[in-house]
Amino acid sequence: MPTISQRGTRGRARVFALGFALATLIAAPVHLAASPAFAGPDDSKYVATEGHVDSPKVFWNGTTFELKSEHGQPRPLEDTVNYLGKGYNADEQKWLFTVPENEPALDFLGEPGSTWFQAPQMPGWGNQPIWSGFGADAGVPADQFRDALFTLDIVEAEGPGQVEWFAWPGSSPSATRVPERFFSTSGAEAQSQSLQPGTHTHNFTLFEKPGRYNITYRATARAKDGTIIASEDTSLAWQVGGARPGSLTAPAASTEAPSSASNYRFTIAPAPADKVDARDAANTAKLSLGTLELGAAVNGTAEVFIDGHHFTDLAVTNGHAEFVDFLGDDAAKFQLRFTPSSGSAAPSWTSSPIDCASGRPEVTTTGTSDAELMTPIDATTEGDFPTVSYTPVRPATMNAGLKPGVGTDTFSVNVAIDDPKVFGFLDVIHYEPGNDRPSSTYTYWIPGGANVDARVEFASYMAGGKIVARFRPHPLIGTEVTETVLSNAYKVGETTTTTATIKPRADGSSPAPTATPTPTPPSQDQCSDRVLLDHGHIDMASAVLDGSTLKMFVKDDTRIAASGSVDRDASDVAIVASDASKFTRDARQSGAAWDRVLAPIGQENYLLPMTQVNDLPWPGYSTERVDHSRLNGPLTLSLTNVRGPGDFAMFQADTFGGSPKEILGSRDGAPTTISIDSSTHAHAAWSFTKSGVYELDLKYTGKLKDGTALDSGVKTIRFAVGSAGKSELCASEATATPESPAATATTSPTPTDETPAGAPQPAEATPDSAQAAASASPHAGSTSASPHANVQSADARGHGTLASTGVDVFATLPIAGMLAVLALALTCAALHRGRRDEA
Repeated sequence: MPTISQRGTRGRARVFALGFALATLIAAPVHLAASPAFAGPDDSKYVATEGHVDSPKVFWNGTTFELKSEHGQPRPLEDTVNYLGKGYNADEQKWLFTVPENEPALDFLGEPGSTWFQAPQMPGWGNQPIWSGFGADAGVPADQFRDALFTLDIVEAEGPGQVEWFAWPGSSPSATRVPERFFSTSGAEAQSQSLQPGTHTHNFTLFEKPGRYNITYRATARAKDGTIIASEDTSLAWQVGGARPGSLTAPAASTEAPSSASNYRFTIAPAPADKVDARDAANTAKLSLGTLELGAAVNGTAEVFIDGHHFTDLAVTNGHAEFVDFLGDDAAKFQLRFTPSSGSAAPSWTSSPIDCASGRPEVTTTGTSDAELMTPIDATTEGDFPTVSYTPVRPATMNAGLKPGVGTDTFSVNVAIDDPKVFGFLDVIHYEPGNDRPSSTYTYWIPGGANVDARVEFASYMAGGKIVARFRPHPLIGTEVTETVLSNAYKVGETTTTTATIKPRADGSSPAPTATPTPTPPSQDQCSDRVLLDHGHIDMASAVLDGSTLKMFVKDDTRIAASGSVDRDASDVAIVASDASKFTRDARQSGAAWDRVLAPIGQENYLLPMTQVNDLPWPGYSTERVDHSRLNGPLTLSLTNVRGPGDFAMFQADTFGGSPKEILGSRDGAPTTISIDSSTHAHAAWSFTKSGVYELDLKYTGKLKDGTALDSGVKTIRFAVGSAGKSELCASEATATPESPAATATTSPTPTDETPAGAPQPAEATPDSAQAAASASPHAGSTSASPHANVQSADARGHGTLASTGVDVFATLPIAGMLAVLALALTCAALHRGRRDEA
């Protein structure tokens, strides 16, 4: 059996941790007058924060996978730390998540009112506190892997609390609103995600307690000859709460030096209102104030620990240091270690542990005794991810069934596999009548031995279509892909059962993956002399500053007609929004703000969501390849004209509901410019009120610091909306399938020196953060079903809660989910539950 190597950064990290723990235990009681200030565990690393971060992101180096962190540019994953500090919009905090009432699907987060640290789906201003997702580079040669499948797996986690990665549609009144869980450190419920090249997610990452976490990942695939391909197990550090790594400067030594530490005092108490940011006022009762008082004007540094894990560093000035933070709902043990500044004769001190949690009464420990540091207590309970492949000796049986779901707007697919060692992914696939190309695909993780109940939101376009359940084995599992038809002509309320045989696979001999992947063929008939982009990530207005010339391209990450990311001229492409983007507006989208961006209630709309959905294009705009330091003022993206049969709007809405914010539009009085003052990558929702062909005229303008005017010139972006729009486009242009239009390989921003402190990097921003005028919204949660699109492969995202007897997984339609995020529980059309947010 092939065995996956356990080499990599995790082993080194553990050796370091053990060495450090032993060193501190031995040295703790010794008071050294010239002790240097302690450096935090991640002070030498690059700090990724307040920006869009794909971490981990899977890359292909020509022979195997590498895991990196991309914050402006790729860096080795083990050399970076994600920092989740405090973050805000104009008048609200974005760093704490409180479980709402009447949301039973969030029970994996605890009782209503439970509070977690959050890296939000959609960030605050300037992408505060951090906009974190995961994904894969467009150059990964998935077509050369067995089943075109590669995965990202969590193999180990260490930290003071549990961690959850999920997308949540927000405050839709739909009974089907359920989170999509991507990963969890609790059991085996969510330990693997299937990926697609060029995709990434926008999702919540929640942490139960503050402190340092270490998450170890592996990327896995199987070559067509049966060889297992796996990255090294590679660790990513998260600093949750506390001070930013590397930010502490030790104050100079003071002349005053007490003879003993007897007057030293470490206290944690409820935070008084005058110590709390006004934007955190609603959470004042959840915040704590930690203080160190030395009883003398002594300078130095202090490190605070939570259950033995690093929590924060403090600068001690004139005998005082303090912090204000959320400590977690459940009690933990806190310790402080004081180190005087170099040259000081003051004694060092390690406090005894004190038990505390947010909202608890004051607790204090004094310097009358010197303690040893606690051994870290690991609160994560992730399952042991397999390291050895498994091929069954006899076929396994897959029982699958289709049944009504909750209410009339869902159906459920139940799958159980009788071999507990077989695990992988369930795809629920819908085909419209007469069409052999899926209109939507929803994907769910199937742990070994689990009974998966995958609930899907019904949309009217599904009626009469074929519904298929497909099992795809994880690369470690040696079985065939297995499909079974659940319904050839689905009717609302239909119930069916079927059985399929999962056969062991004898992998054939075929070449190993090559360094340069083969271009994938167009995903549909090309009816014009343009490349039709009907799914995947597209920066339809990608600005490039070449010397003193400003250019604008369509940055195509779809791989529809290329093996990777390419720049195309706008005249060479058309963006196709199929009928899967169609939905009918209802009373839940009432009000003047919704009137600005959608057709009237009761009428159809076509919507491309804020986050990626399978089988739909995901257009955005980008200035990441512009050096903004050369500019005198912002770049301006202008919509100079719109031609089409209906109204167009680009807008943004909060994950938790609320009114949409119009960004660009064709209606009278709509905004027509976006001011972009920093390197930006942004996505919003795109709405069209009628099917047909739309033409949007766009251009960038700006000015160099020497006064040179910049103008990209107008570029016309063509959208074919709905089946009628595609038919119109095809009728108006050549019908022959030509060679693919010329394209230029996309170039990345010029790398800069990597500074541990984390110099500002290009950020993927919401339109709000790009404009500075309005507040940004969280991930838009996966605004759609696919969180961040949520890393999903061409699969859809599966959410779910795993019970001890099985898995209850729910998938919202891409659009339905998206609008759910927008507070729309729509019966959207074929918006596949896509999870991918391509970058």
